[in-house]
Amino acid sequence: MQASLSVSVSMAGITASSTQTRTEDGLSGVTPTCAPAVAGELTTRNSASAGVITVTSTDLVTGDKAILTWVATNGDLEHRYNVDIVVTTTTITVSNGTGDDLPEKSSDINVGIQTQANVTFDFDDVDTFCITTNVRGVIAFMDTDDTEKLVVDMDAKGIALWTRDTGFPEPMSGTPITYILYGSGDTSTTDFAPKVLALYDATDPSGSGQ
Repeated sequence: MQASLSVSVSMAGITASSTQTRTEDGLSGVTPTCAPAVAGELTTRNSASAGVITVTSTDLVTGDKAILTWVATNGDLEHRYNVDIVVTTTTITVSNGTGDDLPEKSSDINVGIQTQANVTFDFDDVDTFCITTNVRGVIAFMDTDDTEKLVVDMDAKGIALWTRDTGFPEPMSGTPITYILYGSGDTSTTDFAPKVLALYDATDPSGSGQ
C-alpha cells in the first residue's frame, strides 16, 4: 500500500515543496461525519467542569455525550469531550468530561454531539499519519482501556501530518488505538467530516516501526 504526499509551503517570501511516495503493507483509516454544533452561552458556571449553557434550540437529548468547544481570550482553541448533558428546550446542563476548564460565565460556547468510530492501529508501527478537517472539530484517540492517547482540536481546513523519518517525536505511543471520539466545533450547516489515515508496517507487530 502506498501514500503519496505532496506538500507546498510559502512563508515569509520563501517557498518550499516536497513530493514523496511512502510504502507499507498496512493501512487504517476512517472518514466519519457528524452534525454541526449548536451555539450557546455559558449562563451558569458551577465549577471548572459543570455549568448551564443556554441555547436557542437543539437536537441533543439527555443522555447524549457532548463535545464543548470555545475560543479562549488569548485566541487558543479549547474544548471538553465526554461531557454528560441534561437537556431542556433552551438549556443544556453539562458536567464531567475531559479537557480544558470551562471558560468564564457568559462566554460563548458550542455544544456538539460526540460520536464514536472504530479505527485500529499501533502507532509504534506507523510510518505515515495524517488528519484533516473541513471545519473546526475535536478528535480524541482512545485505546481499549478507554485511555486517551492523543486529542486534537483543529480549526477549519486543518491538517496534521507526521512521518517516522522526520525526527520529530511520535504524537502518541504505547497501547494500540481502537477507536476515536469526535465532534464538531462549528455551528454552520456543514457536517464535521474529518479524515484520519495511518500507513503502518503490518508485518512487524513488535513495535519497532522499521
